[in-house]
Amino acid sequence: MSQSLVNLAGKACSACLLQQLGPSLIGTSIAGRRGFSTGRRLYSAPEDDKKNTELSEKKEDKADTSTNPVPDKDESVSDALSRRLASMAEDAVYENPRLAKDIASGKVAAEDYGFSEILKAQLQEKLEGAKFDSENAGAISAAKLPSYAGAATRENALARPWTGQETTADVSHRMLQDAYKPLPVDLRSSKKVPSSIPVDLRPTTRIPRMGTGVRLANARDKSVEYAITKDQNLDESERDERRRMLKERFEPTGRVFGVGSIKAIESLAEQRITDAIARGQFKDLPRGTPADTDAQASNPFVDTTEYFLNKMIKKQEIVPPWIEKQRELHSAKDRFRRELRNDWGRQLARRFTDRGKGVEGGVQLAEQNAEREATGTGERIAEWEKAQKGYWTARITEINALCRSYNLMAPELAKRPYFNLERELNLMYKEVAPLVAKIIRRRSEDTGGPRGIEAGSGVAGRLGGGKWGGHTGKVYDEDKKKKFGFKEFMASLWSQGEEKR
Repeated sequence: MSQSLVNLAGKACSACLLQQLGPSLIGTSIAGRRGFSTGRRLYSAPEDDKKNTELSEKKEDKADTSTNPVPDKDESVSDALSRRLASMAEDAVYENPRLAKDIASGKVAAEDYGFSEILKAQLQEKLEGAKFDSENAGAISAAKLPSYAGAATRENALARPWTGQETTADVSHRMLQDAYKPLPVDLRSSKKVPSSIPVDLRPTTRIPRMGTGVRLANARDKSVEYAITKDQNLDESERDERRRMLKERFEPTGRVFGVGSIKAIESLAEQRITDAIARGQFKDLPRGTPADTDAQASNPFVDTTEYFLNKMIKKQEIVPPWIEKQRELHSAKDRFRRELRNDWGRQLARRFTDRGKGVEGGVQLAEQNAEREATGTGERIAEWEKAQKGYWTARITEINALCRSYNLMAPELAKRPYFNLERELNLMYKEVAPLVAKIIRRRSEDTGGPRGIEAGSGVAGRLGGGKWGGHTGKVYDEDKKKKFGFKEFMASLWSQGEEKR
C-alpha cells in the first residue's frame, strides 16, 4: 500500500492531485454510495485533461481576484488529503533508507515523490546528523560519561574501533615495543624529587671520624714501631720478626680495613689462595669424581658380553625365575625346620622337668641326654613321633613339590636334592639335644607363677581389675535328671494346653 501511495504521489504534486481528485471527492461525499456503472473513469483522455486544466486556471483566477476569500469546503478537503498523502509518502521514504539517501544526495528528484524543499532539507539534515554521530561516536560517548568514570573507561570510549586492518602508527609502535623491551618494574628508576632543605656548603674545620678498622690498623702499626724502637728486652731475631710484620703492612694485601668484617676476611683468604695457585701448590690435586674402574671388565678370561649383561641385570635388580623359586624353597625349608626343632625342644623340656622333679633335675637330665646324643643313643618319644608323623610327612611332601619345580627351572649345577623325613629328624635330634638345658631354664624364668593381669595393664587394669590369678572358677555340669531341653519344653507346652481345656 505504501508503494502504491508513493507511486500515486509521484505522478503529480499536491496541487495537481487536488485538481484531479477534488470533484470526485466532493461528489462522493454528497451523493454517498453510487453504482459501479456511474463511476468516474480512472484514466481520462487528453481532451479531458485540457478541460481539467482550464477549470483549474479559472478557479485560481477567482481566488486571486476575491478580496475576502472564504474557504470552500472542497478546498479544505483537498488540503487535508494532500497533507495526509505527503505524510504517508514521507513515511514510505523513511521505510526505504536507500530512497531517502538518493533523494538527499539529489540523484532522484524529490518532486517525483511528492516532497517539497522543506521536507528534503529536513531529511538531509537528519542524514547529516546521523553521519556526524557515527563519525564522532567515541567523543560523544566520552562526553556523556559521568564524572566518576575512570581513566580506563574513558580510554575505551575514545578508542578507535577495530576495522580489520592495522594502522601505520600502530605498526610502528608495535615494532618499537618489540625492538626495545621495557625494563621491569623493579629496575625502573623513579623520578627523584629535589629536596627543599638547603645544603650548607661552607668549609668546616671538623676532622672526619675514622672508622673502627682504620683505627685498629693504626694502633697495631704503632705498637710494632714502639716494640722495634723503644723495647730493649727484644733480641735481634724478635726485632727482625717485628720488622717483617711492619713491612707486610705496606703491601697491597697487608692492610685490611674493617678487620672485624666478614668481607675483609673473605678477601684476605681469596688473595692467599690466589697466591698459592700462582706458586703451583695446587697442581697435584685430583680433579673431578673418581673413575669407576672394574677389574673384571678388562679380564681376558671373562666373556665381556655376559659380564655386562649380568651387571645390567644386577643394577636393575632383575633375577631369573629359578632364583625366585630358590628363595621360596629356602623359606619353606627354614620354616619347616624351625617348627620341628621348637616342638621337639618343648617335648624334651617337659619330659626332663617331670622326671627331675624340678628345674635343676631337668637340667641335669638334659645335659646327660646331650652326651648320649653324640653317640646316637639319645632320648626318643615314640608317642610324639607317632602323633606328629602324618603332619610332618605332609610338610615334607609340600617342600619336595617346591624342590621339584625348582629343579625343572634351575641349571644342572644349581639343582637341589629332595628332602627326607628320617634324615631331617636325625639332624634335628643332634642339633636340639645341647639346647634343651637352656630351654628348661628359660621356661622356668618365664613361668615362675600363675599368669595374671598386672594392675594398670590392659582393659581390665584400667577398669580396676588389679591382679587376676587366671581362670580359677569351676564349671558345674547339669544333672541329667534335671535337664530341660527342647523335648521337655514341647512336652510342658502341650501339657499346659491340655490343662486349659
